[in-house]
Amino acid sequence: MNRILFILCTVLVLASAAAGAETPFTGRSHITTEHFQIIFEHHDERYAQEIAQYADEVLKELSDILGYMPSETIPVAIAGRTALANGFYSPMPHSITLFVTSPSTRFLGSRTSDWLYSLFVHELIHYVHLTEPKGPPRLLAPIFGPDIKAMNTAFMPGWWIEGIATYGETVFADGGRGEDPRFSMFWRAPLLEDRMWSFSQSAYQSAYPPSGRIYVSGYIMIDYLIERFGPDVFSDINSRFVRFPFFGMSYSIGRTVGVSGRQLFADMVESLKVEAFSDLPEEQGEPFSPERTGNYHLPRPTQEGWIGWVTELGSLPAVSRYPGSGLRPDVLAHVSLTDQFSLDVTPDGSAALAAVYWEDQTHSASSFMSPVSYSDLHLIDLDSGSTRQLTIRSRLYHPTISPEGSWAAAVERVGTRYRLAGIDLSSGETHVIYENPQGSVYEPVFAKDGSSIIAVEVIRGMAALIEVDFDGTKRELWPHADEAVFAPRTQDDRSILFSSDRSGTLDLYQYRMDTQTAKRLLQDPAGVLGADILGDELVYSTYRSSGHALRSMHLSSLDPVSAEAPAAASFPDEQDEREYAPYEVKKYYDFPRPGLWLPIPIFESDGSIAPGGTAMLTSVLGMHGVSLTAGWNISDSLPIIQASYTYTPGWGMLSLSGEMNSLRMNSQQQWEREHGLSASLTLPLRQSVGMTPRWLISSSFLGGYRHSSTSDTLFIVSQVGYQRHYLQPRGAFFGGTSASVFGGTETVIRIRSNDVFMYPFVRTSAQVRLPWANHVIRTEADAVAAAGSLFSSQERFLLPRGNPSWGVAQWNRNVHAKLKGTLMYRIPFGNFDIPILFGGLIGAGASVFAQSALYLETDGVSWEEDIYGGIEIAADLGFAALSRLRPSVGVTVGLLSGKYKVYADLSIAPLFSGLRSAEATIQR
Repeated sequence: MNRILFILCTVLVLASAAAGAETPFTGRSHITTEHFQIIFEHHDERYAQEIAQYADEVLKELSDILGYMPSETIPVAIAGRTALANGFYSPMPHSITLFVTSPSTRFLGSRTSDWLYSLFVHELIHYVHLTEPKGPPRLLAPIFGPDIKAMNTAFMPGWWIEGIATYGETVFADGGRGEDPRFSMFWRAPLLEDRMWSFSQSAYQSAYPPSGRIYVSGYIMIDYLIERFGPDVFSDINSRFVRFPFFGMSYSIGRTVGVSGRQLFADMVESLKVEAFSDLPEEQGEPFSPERTGNYHLPRPTQEGWIGWVTELGSLPAVSRYPGSGLRPDVLAHVSLTDQFSLDVTPDGSAALAAVYWEDQTHSASSFMSPVSYSDLHLIDLDSGSTRQLTIRSRLYHPTISPEGSWAAAVERVGTRYRLAGIDLSSGETHVIYENPQGSVYEPVFAKDGSSIIAVEVIRGMAALIEVDFDGTKRELWPHADEAVFAPRTQDDRSILFSSDRSGTLDLYQYRMDTQTAKRLLQDPAGVLGADILGDELVYSTYRSSGHALRSMHLSSLDPVSAEAPAAASFPDEQDEREYAPYEVKKYYDFPRPGLWLPIPIFESDGSIAPGGTAMLTSVLGMHGVSLTAGWNISDSLPIIQASYTYTPGWGMLSLSGEMNSLRMNSQQQWEREHGLSASLTLPLRQSVGMTPRWLISSSFLGGYRHSSTSDTLFIVSQVGYQRHYLQPRGAFFGGTSASVFGGTETVIRIRSNDVFMYPFVRTSAQVRLPWANHVIRTEADAVAAAGSLFSSQERFLLPRGNPSWGVAQWNRNVHAKLKGTLMYRIPFGNFDIPILFGGLIGAGASVFAQSALYLETDGVSWEEDIYGGIEIAADLGFAALSRLRPSVGVTVGLLSGKYKVYADLSIAPLFSGLRSAEATIQR
């Protein structure tokens, strides 16, 4: 292959990427290096080729440090049709996914010069760290398959998993969270208030701030460990831990360094206090936002007062008006923003412009691992609450409204960059105002006279404050330098407030455009994220242990100090970029890969247990999944086999399944062995593209064949459904308001008796979130009918909750239809942050329910003659690797018959998707 200049390849491929950003999906390709297989769509080839140039070199460097070099080819999937920044390591199969979209919030900090490089380093550290075959996986992987290596992560605390990766992104790449002053606020604020979380709470995420606690805990802990004990300490502790992980990480740390993890965490906290409390400025002003758990982001000054975005724990996110003095804000409109910077309000306070995130479930390029997503602009009338969607399928962020209110500007995602775009508020049409191929623009705001736009520009990790005319002319106000710049707000025609960390922590500065001079206006013990002025009042954003908070002060209280602009950074000439030869591109096929098998017994319907095992295969993109369960029934001397295949492209889901010798109860209430084949297809037909409520229309089809010694049955099911979901609060245990309705027909053909049964059915549900403590009232109504007698086929229809067999009514008369009704009251016990073994209890709740049924007979309507009542108790358990589990236990009681059944759901699906939930029952 001919060698070409990097810049030439970049320009050519970038041009095709921009032209094909929303091109039709035509499949994926891949390139292969010595150690990596990089998978991408054709318009993302530039990023694949970039990563390929340094991937092998980075792997060698990280492997030398972590002490392990994977021998297999490492899959890396690139997702380019997303609106949010993300990346992850997946253990089944072991692979890496990278989103091209860089963070609109710059959560890795302004000093990150190359988003994909930093993200790749972070996720590759996960891969190397979590696939090393030490301890039990070293013995088990050759027997049970490569994915069994994921078992170590089930015992690792979250801070240990994310800590080394966050440390690595900081040390081995430019920037990273360790160099972001906003990231340090997450631990500084709790220390200053003496409200630091515990060592055990570092193991998992909870509903309480900071939202990335395992990242924060992990970084400061790993940094402290390496600083105190040297660069090899992580590998030494990890090797000891994975050899026998069941005693926990604190034990392994103690055995390695002589100090337990708990004591080491306490020592680290004390050392950080010394750092956090040195040269501490005084707290300024008075509380402006309420002292509640939640995030109160920097508001906009308007004629109606201060208006901003609020996300309180347990309440719906909302555009709200602040009364000040620590009082709770008044809700104007409920909305969930793409990020905290994606809201502006007109000067008169009558309307808000918001960027709202949504995922397209009908896009052919969507996948389970990386759904296609967008960020569209919506204009909200704050008086009436009505909204108007301005854009459809765009990726726009950080809107700002012109002073006269006729048009707006926003930043628009282009690959890994952001450019400045203009938006006509009457038509929604967009046009490019300014872009720099070397960098990105963030947080634009109009000058007070509307003559220009002020924004932050970041080039290769160097931030600047810039002014842009509407013809695209740019002027640097605060030059590009190795200093963070956030939240510019214009005051009078020539004055700008912004936040910068040039002193080490974030302080508030004022820049005068007429004199080209700057002053430092304000410091805060935790830092100043930004500020604005209304009249004689200054409101600034900071961080507290309860979340983002606001404080206010009179302008006369400020003590300005002159500040010199930093020395302007110099950037290397593009011609200095190194040459590279692009890798050969080939078509990619997302075949399932061998994962693991586990010796899991088969629990049969009659309560017997057959020894057996389950094998699972999954593809890198998650489009294909295969599960095979096989066992041997000792008493009957028969093999039991269950197999399934699932295909989930962007347009829907196709499932095929088969079973042999499954135990079923026949129409004579006798157990018999049965074989079966089935296929199902689910298609999303149409969905909402705007703000909530979000709705989806879908259809599904199921067909199959069952054979036993007494019957041969064909069955066909078709249905159409509608689902509608409203906004729900963060931490709402039972979710928010929602509704759904599904209707269809099931046809059962019994071949030997030549009987055909048709059962039209309707399933509806609705729940309403009550205004107090997120309690929920839920109703369900399920109906099924038949042309003849509903029970002539001896099918079991609409059993009470928990599926007790005694809920089947035996009727001697013709029953043409059955309606089961459910009323449920759901009581959340609250959001918790209580450590448990290897994780934490983060929520719990109870559901009290009542059910009964009506029957349509030839001579009228009959009642079931019993009422089924019961209670279910569920808990949310947070773990590092398992994310979140919700085990539950319940009891169903026949209030008139006195019969009852206890049932439990012990789902472990988040870890191994092929495993089934276990159900324990006690019945009388």
